[in-house]
Amino acid sequence: MNKIIFLFLTFVSLNSFAQQKNENKNNISKVIYKSSLYKDSESLKDPKLRDKITQYQESFEFELLFDKTKSIYRLVDNINLDDQSIEYQITRGLSNELYYKDLLKKEKIKQTTSLDEFFNVVKSFEQYKWVVSSETKVIDGYTCYKATCHYEEYDDNKKMSLSFNPVVWFAPSLPYSFGPMGLDGLPGLVLEGTFNGRVYFYATSIDLNDKTLTKIERPVNGKYVTEEEFRKVLAENYKKMNEMR
Repeated sequence: MNKIIFLFLTFVSLNSFAQQKNENKNNISKVIYKSSLYKDSESLKDPKLRDKITQYQESFEFELLFDKTKSIYRLVDNINLDDQSIEYQITRGLSNELYYKDLLKKEKIKQTTSLDEFFNVVKSFEQYKWVVSSETKVIDGYTCYKATCHYEEYDDNKKMSLSFNPVVWFAPSLPYSFGPMGLDGLPGLVLEGTFNGRVYFYATSIDLNDKTLTKIERPVNGKYVTEEEFRKVLAENYKKMNEMR
């Protein structure tokens, strides 16, 4: 049943793309997302700390910019220079990652930092093996379908595998295989989602004809590494930090 649903939604997406192709020719679209912590998040047991980080998290905005073949997702630059609290710096640091995707080159890149050094981590293009359900809900006037998947990543520092269960809602009538924070690869734009069950992202505005940019560029700053190479970098930096204590 899931395969039939996926094929049907792919057909709907392609049909919608054909209808919107001329309308959005050479245009860049922009979706603004906000994020929040789930209230029952087990990662923050201190209510005061959770409330403070939730307040900061909900003050940030993220933008997904995309054309027919490329996308980039990043934090909107709204730095609060007056706020020097540790909670603000931690929340901003965790949110300040960039995600880039190129459909033609089949390339996915996550730009992140370790010890203040930029790295462009080349991710698997088929990163997620989505299972699409028949469950739907309406988001901003668009009928969205629920998709889930499961994957594991090995943490060299903790010496254990970490499990992730992303859940997203995507709109086939918006025929773009993009989404927030690298949550993509579906026959429709992802309007809501979470990859760890702790923080979720949701669209607050959709502009299919944004005029502030003329092109989407591949990340330039930072060293390009594979996922395995970046895990080694994290392990080495983790060791350095322990030696400094």
